[in-house]
Amino acid sequence: MTCKLIALVTCFIWTMVVPSVPSHLLALSEQVTWNRLRQADMGIYEFVFNIPSRDKQPAVTFKLKTMATEIDQAEIVGDYLAVLGSIGTSAHIISFVAARNGEAKLTFLCWNPALSPDKRYLMYKIFYPRFTDPELISDVMAVYDLSALATIPSNAPTTARLKSGQIPPSEVGRPIYPESNFRQNSFSLQLDGVPHNVDTRYLWQDEKVVLLDEITRSTNQIEMRLVQVNLSKGSDKATVKSTALSEDVVRRIKKHGLAAIKLDKEKGKLIIEYTQPQGRSLIDLLQ
Repeated sequence: MTCKLIALVTCFIWTMVVPSVPSHLLALSEQVTWNRLRQADMGIYEFVFNIPSRDKQPAVTFKLKTMATEIDQAEIVGDYLAVLGSIGTSAHIISFVAARNGEAKLTFLCWNPALSPDKRYLMYKIFYPRFTDPELISDVMAVYDLSALATIPSNAPTTARLKSGQIPPSEVGRPIYPESNFRQNSFSLQLDGVPHNVDTRYLWQDEKVVLLDEITRSTNQIEMRLVQVNLSKGSDKATVKSTALSEDVVRRIKKHGLAAIKLDKEKGKLIIEYTQPQGRSLIDLLQ
């Protein structure tokens, strides 16, 4: 299966179709600005980033070559700039670069990345090509601890692969869910034998995150689980707990549609919000 997935990734990189976007793509994220300059090579684009002066450090301008056709978000995290981009609709790509000069530190492919509120963790789905065999598709959630960036040597394999023009890696960080992937520290899809479909609306509270997973047990059996991940002691010592939602809650989600998962801070409970024509209803889920 691993060889098949590698072959699919290789084919994906060379056959992807990139939609046309404006030649000057300007954006702003916490005073960091970026502008797409040009297509530097086949599948490679060049952006210029501007970081204003901060913490007695002078303003910095640098260029970054990346497979991203668009930059979705760029955040300063300590000495680094976290760049979250999209390769058309074919993948998301993450680049961590030195904020002082734009030197690439780490780049990898993924799906649906999101930074935690304190910017310590990046949550994402492990990458697989869009045209992967449907029977193999399944979500594996992973987190990357940004505090580990400082420990990556300049000749690390992930950085060397990027500089040599090869495909960016995808097995980066710590697999966190499904629980079998977390226990075995494995990036393998469908390690537990069933496909997972994790909702992309991650609910963060400090260093804890809540996920909603839809598991297909069989053609007529869909199970929904609420997943709670506690990262307060680090990703390697995380605790992962999943709870099956009641049939009543699942029926409501299927009937009304899921609007959001939220936290009621006053009651200390997780609540689910349904989409309804005449407003929204709330139901308590967990203490």
